[in-house]
Amino acid sequence: MRRVITSTIAALTAVLLSLGAMAPAQSAENGTGARDLTAAVPDGPAKKCVETAESRDLASWACVGSELLANGKVEQLGPQEQRPTVSAYAPDDEDGWCETTGLCTRLVSDYIRETKANIWYGYGDQTVGSYDAVLRNNLNGRQPRLTTTLILDDGPPLYFPTITTTCYEEHTLWPDDTCGTDTMGGAYLTTEGSRWNSGLRYGDRLENSNEYYHALDAGWVPTGYAPLSGRLFETPYFYCWGADPCYFTE
Repeated sequence: MRRVITSTIAALTAVLLSLGAMAPAQSAENGTGARDLTAAVPDGPAKKCVETAESRDLASWACVGSELLANGKVEQLGPQEQRPTVSAYAPDDEDGWCETTGLCTRLVSDYIRETKANIWYGYGDQTVGSYDAVLRNNLNGRQPRLTTTLILDDGPPLYFPTITTTCYEEHTLWPDDTCGTDTMGGAYLTTEGSRWNSGLRYGDRLENSNEYYHALDAGWVPTGYAPLSGRLFETPYFYCWGADPCYFTE
């Protein structure tokens, strides 16, 4: 029951974002060297989200595709709950796909899937920066093996004090169960194009015959600005039926 989990996380995310809003945004004139990146946001759900945030002159905000995080709430600006766009897999660099869609997923094999988000964030009517977050799940029998990659696309240096993944077991009639949380580490991205990789993390063995998915959460601090934090995305399901190995489908 993703809607129950999502509403709970939304409330927690909103609190963290509102804490960030308490600190005033800095500007290029105040010595951060930042520039307004509004014109760099590609057309699509993220563009609409950024324009909405700037028009409301929110103290601090973040956009993940069509989801706007600000002012004590998480708002879905699209007509329905956001799901990752399915992309064809090509063995290219992680910074070379899903740069305009906002939230994407691609199937590498029946046992490997990557989900990627482009995060844009800002303060008031200024878009300050953007970065990519990629979660790769390489299933090993009944055990997830997770890797997180962060890439700085534009804006000031970013410090990530917390990056975590949470496993959920799907239930139709009651809230989903958690099936393990992994701390992926902390990161510091200094220049455009710089990246950080968590290395492989082993999730808990999944004993039940059911559907599962993961969520990626992060907190980040742009140099010279207030901190932001929240749930970046939830992945598509993978399946662990009977005693067979877990697998992905399209």
